[in-house]
Amino acid sequence: MSQDVVLPLLARTATMGSGDIVRTLETGLHVIINITAIAGGVTLTPKVRGKDALGNAYDLLVGAGLTATGLTVLKIVPAITDAANSAVSDMLPDVYDVVMTQTGAGAHTYSVCLNKLINRTA
Repeated sequence: MSQDVVLPLLARTATMGSGDIVRTLETGLHVIINITAIAGGVTLTPKVRGKDALGNAYDLLVGAGLTATGLTVLKIVPAITDAANSAVSDMLPDVYDVVMTQTGAGAHTYSVCLNKLINRTA
């Protein structure tokens, strides 16, 4: 397993993205979102997107809108049981990213980390 911080724990007021992540040996992924503060009326919607050879993004997994503090884990792993807005049985493309879309005005504090799963199916 390999671990990365793609969005460090910071206060934010807008949609943020990780930038492109180039897959190395990982076949699956856990995306760990840790919200420590969120303003009333703010919703954060996490999305993991694949990228094609021309840089066009497509959705792999769109999480549920998050409105409270706490830890959320999204899973993209081959042969895992699909669960709406939280887990999908799929392989990672060569290039992917994570985007946290904010709706509503206000500050929120969160981090996004990755656990990259190597040679695992669940």
